[in-house]
Amino acid sequence: MIREKNLQALKECRPELYNLVMNTKISSRYKVVSSLHPTKYPNLVDTLIGKYYYDNSSPVEGSKKIITDKKINLCNVSIYLGMGLLYNLMNYIHIYGVSNSYFLVVEKEPEIFALTVEHIDIEKYIREGRIQFIVGKGLNELYPYMNRFMSTSNNKFFAKSINYIEEPAAFAAHKDYYLNSVRIFNDAIKEVLLFYGNDPLDSLIGIDHTFVNIKEI
Repeated sequence: MIREKNLQALKECRPELYNLVMNTKISSRYKVVSSLHPTKYPNLVDTLIGKYYYDNSSPVEGSKKIITDKKINLCNVSIYLGMGLLYNLMNYIHIYGVSNSYFLVVEKEPEIFALTVEHIDIEKYIREGRIQFIVGKGLNELYPYMNRFMSTSNNKFFAKSINYIEEPAAFAAHKDYYLNSVRIFNDAIKEVLLFYGNDPLDSLIGIDHTFVNIKEI
């Protein structure tokens, strides 16, 4: 039932991602398992590196800690480096009660997106126009997506306060991919700011600081 709801939403709202899911083969690398929490919240495991995506005693609370540890002040624009089971995005929206913010989810592995569609009810997030997904794209394909995201609505005005939310297990497996994604995103921001006549160097001070912090993971 969950998969059917999600697929219908993808078919109606995001046909490219619908086709991606339908053509993605599930390997034995990633598994969705029941956690040790009394409610058996699903957790995601990368069997290749032997790592849970979330605290297996309480996946949802573990995800909340990832968000609250960021000590976010302005929540208008957030970028998720690694999707997991989308708990980080869900918790971000729940914690900050955002109503006019924009979200970009970047996931290297189509298989993870397909597993999330199969096991987690994400229909409302699929239908939400303020959320964009970039799934299974090579680094050479990312730039136009990121440029378009920053050109959406007033996102360009929050260039200095973009919140990068890293998925620790995704970073452990694909650190170079996500770090290079940030570099490409910074280049896209520079172009958008130049186009609109702002000083890109001044506006990117906050972003460069964030990038330094990400590299320490």
